[in-house]
Amino acid sequence: MKLVDPARFSGRWLVTTSSGARHLVESTPGPLWTITITRIGSTTGGEAAGFGMSDLRRDGAPLRVGSVRHFHDGAAHSGIRVREEVHLILEPLDPAALLTVRCTTPVVSIEELLDEDGDDE
Repeated sequence: MKLVDPARFSGRWLVTTSSGARHLVESTPGPLWTITITRIGSTTGGEAAGFGMSDLRRDGAPLRVGSVRHFHDGAAHSGIRVREEVHLILEPLDPAALLTVRCTTPVVSIEELLDEDGDDE
C-alpha cells in the first residue's frame, strides 16, 4: 500500500517510518469520525539510514488526531504516503497547549491490518 487517508476511509494500518518508528493508525467512522495514532515502538535500521529515534511524550498511548497530512509536489494533501513525511495535528499533550504538532521521518511502509476474521474492518 502506497497511500492511505484515514480521514476518508475507516480501518487500521501499521505505518513504519525511516527512523524505524512504528505507528498504529486507527480510523473509526461514526457521528464523530475518530482517528487515533499510537507510536508503538521501533524496528531496527533507522540509525543506518541516518535517522535516529527519540522518546516522545505518551509513546505507546493512543492520541486523538485532528489532521493527517503529507506534502507531495510542493502541496499539502490529506493522508499518509510512502516516501513522504507525515504531519500530524494531535490533541494537546501539555496542559498549557491548544494542540500538538508532530512530523515523522519519511514513511517506508503502510500495512493494512485485518481483524481476527480476516476482514479489513
